[in-house]
Amino acid sequence: MTDRQMLSAYPLRLVGSALSKQKPRDLDLIMIIPDLLFEELFGPVAKWRDEGQSGEYTAVRTSWNERCIRLGRMLSRSLQTALPVDFKILPASLHDHGKKGSP
Repeated sequence: MTDRQMLSAYPLRLVGSALSKQKPRDLDLIMIIPDLLFEELFGPVAKWRDEGQSGEYTAVRTSWNERCIRLGRMLSRSLQTALPVDFKILPASLHDHGKKGSP
């Protein structure tokens, strides 16, 4: 799936300080994708999560990080904002974990 296909296939969600501050320092945008697609693109969700907690990155986290940076830059240009865009792709199972009404 190309970057452009991804950006048009899944909604973006604005999160972070831009929701509450009059002058946020950046725009935090997330994209929630199905776990199967996440694993197809980056590798096992559990490994990605564990690497994030340990700080010991392999190709799983590195490829995710590179894609997030690339898409963040694309969004910055297309949104024509002076604010930096902090963009993350998250697997649905981990994003939904711990929210009210979820298992």
